[in-house]
Amino acid sequence: MHVMDGARIMYVLVVIGMPASGKGEVVEFFREKDFHVVSLGDAVRREAAIRGLKPTAENIGTLANTGREEHGDVVWAERVIEHIERSGILDQHECLLIDGVRAPEELELLRSGLRGELRVLAVHSSPKTRRRRVLSRGRSDDSRELAVFLERDERELGYGLGELISLSNYMVPNEGTLSELREYLFEAYENLKEMWKEDHGL
Repeated sequence: MHVMDGARIMYVLVVIGMPASGKGEVVEFFREKDFHVVSLGDAVRREAAIRGLKPTAENIGTLANTGREEHGDVVWAERVIEHIERSGILDQHECLLIDGVRAPEELELLRSGLRGELRVLAVHSSPKTRRRRVLSRGRSDDSRELAVFLERDERELGYGLGELISLSNYMVPNEGTLSELREYLFEAYENLKEMWKEDHGL
């Protein structure tokens, strides 16, 4: 467990969602609002680089699972906290966004290990919409096979993502256009700012 004694208060936002729900667009929106972005996936990719592994979807997925088996379910959250401590992010940024959290245990570790006011934003898209996006975006780590899509959903839910979504402070729907999503995100941003003000009694 890492606790950042003496660090200034931060505003920490954890963004969660099922595959192809639109997390990337959410992350970019908050990046524009001066949130520094840290990802659990980046922690896995850093470990892959140390081991000399090519950053393919298969290698990253295998390493992520192997890390959990060898070092515990919250290992990548631990690595993110260590990275934040070492890199001086707290001295340079007031607002932090964390992407790639999949389990309640990871969330609780981040909540206790980061000296900041943590809130969770979930982005929601229906399976039909997410499947359509997977078929249209052509990413290298996507598969056109329905069985693979369903298997990935089952794996994510097995980590505890469904329970994590139920614990979110704010839910943003993403069933339409990008401009519609950004309208919802602007509303969420304003509401989150009010939550953080209440945290500080303002």
